[in-house]
Amino acid sequence: MCLYYGAQVIQSAVLDIGVQRQPGQVQETPNSGLVDYVLTPGFRAVEETIATRRLSENGEAVPVKVGLMLNDDLSGSHRLLLKMHDTETETASLPPAWKSYDAGMIQSVLERARSILVNPAGQSLASYNSESFLLDKFKDDLTALGELGAELYSILLQGITPGGSLSPLAWRKKFRSALQPGDVIQLARAGSVPSAHIIPWALVYEIPIEPGHSQKPFKICRVVDEQWDKVTATRKQAQGFAACPYEHEHETNVICPFGFWGYKYTLEQPLSALHSKGWDIEPARRVLADIPIKVAVAATEDVPRKSRYQAHFESIRQAVSAEYLPSGLARERDEFRDSLRAPQIVYILCHGGKDGKVTTLSIGPRDKDAKHTITPDLPGNWGEHDYIDLEKWEETRPLVFINGCYTTDLLPELTLDFVSAFRDLMVGGVIGTEIEVTVEFGYQAAERFFEHLGRGSGVGQAILSMRWDLLNQGSFIGLAYTPYAMSDMHLKRSLSGTPSPAISAAPISNDR
Repeated sequence: MCLYYGAQVIQSAVLDIGVQRQPGQVQETPNSGLVDYVLTPGFRAVEETIATRRLSENGEAVPVKVGLMLNDDLSGSHRLLLKMHDTETETASLPPAWKSYDAGMIQSVLERARSILVNPAGQSLASYNSESFLLDKFKDDLTALGELGAELYSILLQGITPGGSLSPLAWRKKFRSALQPGDVIQLARAGSVPSAHIIPWALVYEIPIEPGHSQKPFKICRVVDEQWDKVTATRKQAQGFAACPYEHEHETNVICPFGFWGYKYTLEQPLSALHSKGWDIEPARRVLADIPIKVAVAATEDVPRKSRYQAHFESIRQAVSAEYLPSGLARERDEFRDSLRAPQIVYILCHGGKDGKVTTLSIGPRDKDAKHTITPDLPGNWGEHDYIDLEKWEETRPLVFINGCYTTDLLPELTLDFVSAFRDLMVGGVIGTEIEVTVEFGYQAAERFFEHLGRGSGVGQAILSMRWDLLNQGSFIGLAYTPYAMSDMHLKRSLSGTPSPAISAAPISNDR
């Protein structure tokens, strides 16, 4: 059973209800219910607390337009529930619809997405010979991602069963036409859904694609040639995420950056979706921060170019007016543990991997030494043994950013191990990478995100803006970052404080 407010699922529960065969018959077992998803524990103040999202400091309050939820259909399979709600025009709202999904098929798409995002077209730059080779590769990458994203859209929405009197086709048509750029889409998952069921929502591509259509070959939207430089493949003039000026030309097999959910909408994945039991606590909408903001940092030393490494941390420090804990950055596990006493942001620049079935994050020098390894059980252990001020964490609701570079072994479902571990400490949100990211693009993604966050954007808009910043530079890697947080979670600063000191990072071991 799902309880909705508009398009949002605010609670979900599995009910076990007996049916009497004959009047007066006594049930062998009592009726029971298990709550497996909680967005808000109470209903009295729903309209005041979660009805809308203010995506930036000075932005208007907007509703959640679409809610999608993964849950258990009680038959050994799983399903996707969808609901659209338009607060301005009730006739534009859609009744809930559902569809069973094939987890194996989704996993196959996810694995291909990982390899495609690293090198979408599957070709090296050396295979391009024209003067516009960078833009040619950009177009090939865009096409490869569009094909994959359209397949994902089909898996999720083809064959959907709507409630009410609408046919499936009419429901999908209204669903597609009602969404507008910047709309908030909430993506929830009940606690009964296995962590391996990860959907790369940012890659979903909504313009119809029909591979092999002889009369309609793939066509790159002309916004690419007009707005991206043919030599550098960078955008001639940096722009945000307004609608494509040629959206009216988006017929079947048109490939356009604006067709991806990750570039068009604000995607919200609440943390409360990650456990089978909800707590009596509202989702975090702000990080209560000092001036300067206290940022706990753990960092790998296994990076090229020491000067760029130091510039990266200085960029983040300035973006959010940060004071780093420790001031020289933690390169050992115990240093990181001590920095987690009462931070407001946690930033981990790391390498990821696995030790058997255990997810690991590597900081400091890249070796097998336990003092340079963080595992998902450690944050909870530190909380139990009073290294972490749990009352302060619950008051502050810190934001955690796990920037996994060269994490070839770090599968998205394993990333959820750390998301869940930090959720236990009452964090407000966790941002993680879903694929291998090179160090330089990892730097850029974090720098752009914190720049937007520091200027007053909520997490959802900061991620969306970061993705466009990287796309404007010719890179699709922004789609690899997933926020598990309310979309309007933002920094709420205290009114007093002192200027933040410059970083005093100890030198790393090389300057490759």
